[in-house]
Amino acid sequence: MKKRIVILLISLFAVLSLSLVGCLGTEDEPETEEKTPIKFSHFEDGSGALVEGVNWDVCTTTDIVVPATSPKGVPVVCIDAGAFENDTKITSIVLPEGLDRIQEGAFKNCTSLKSVKIPDSVDTIREYAFFGCTALEEVKLPASLFQLGDNAFWGCKSLKSVEIPELLERFGNSTFASCPSLESITVSENNAAFVAVDNCLMSGKNMTKKCIVLGCKTSKIPTDGSVDSIGSYAFSGSDLTSIILPEGIEYIGDCAFSGCTSVTSISLPESLTHIGYSAFYGCEGITEVHIGKNVVTIGYGAFGLCSNLTDVYYDNVKSRWEYAQLNQGGYPFEEVTCTVHCTDGSIEIVP
Repeated sequence: MKKRIVILLISLFAVLSLSLVGCLGTEDEPETEEKTPIKFSHFEDGSGALVEGVNWDVCTTTDIVVPATSPKGVPVVCIDAGAFENDTKITSIVLPEGLDRIQEGAFKNCTSLKSVKIPDSVDTIREYAFFGCTALEEVKLPASLFQLGDNAFWGCKSLKSVEIPELLERFGNSTFASCPSLESITVSENNAAFVAVDNCLMSGKNMTKKCIVLGCKTSKIPTDGSVDSIGSYAFSGSDLTSIILPEGIEYIGDCAFSGCTSVTSISLPESLTHIGYSAFYGCEGITEVHIGKNVVTIGYGAFGLCSNLTDVYYDNVKSRWEYAQLNQGGYPFEEVTCTVHCTDGSIEIVP
């Protein structure tokens, strides 16, 4: 009986020992990817690897180079959504050839990022990809790029130049909004959709009438009548000091000049018929605006937070002014006290 008990105890001890050795082996031999500076995940079918961020427990540099393959030998095809979001350590990053897309918010608020090298294999940069990268001074958009999402480079306050590549035919709203340092806008000669003239990016390359879709502080709007509209967010957050729109322009899009806090004067043409939603929102330096008689729509908040605006001169009757507001949903002012001078009397605006 005693012999059986001893044998039983020895067997139990052996099993526990093997279990303990197995646990220690797992802890002492972590997966290879945990030892690499870059974090990865993989598609279930094994067709590609996604970059998930920096492993700062291992990484010893702020100049990041992403390899073309993961430790498993799988090609890197995507920077995942939010992969580097709010990482304030990174100062530069080189992305590998073979990468085809940068997902939503991938580098959002990487405030120390000064340079990024994007390979020509990338065809998609999604919404908010480089949003708030305030130290980023220049970026070369890849030759294969055809999709550029909303707010992709919003708030890149140090960005100085943009070159639109050959295949890009459209980009999202406020893609380059609040980039006050932007001073150079060029376009690939082979681009079929856009043309750049005097740092104005215009759509409708082969059309008689064009729309300015992106401008900057050095833009000079053509005065030959070739431009008939200013697109939404075109100059939003630009470091302009004055806005002079030539005759021929009929339409100012939503938020077109919003946040241009350095602007002190605005000159609008008689040809103008439409002022969009929040078109001049936050242009706190202007004191007066002259609006021609042909304007029949004025968007909600068009002159909102123009805190120093005291006089608006409208070359039409009061009933037409009221109609112009209602045509676009109502009140064009917010936190503004001013007088609207019409041809048949005045309207006092009080918040």
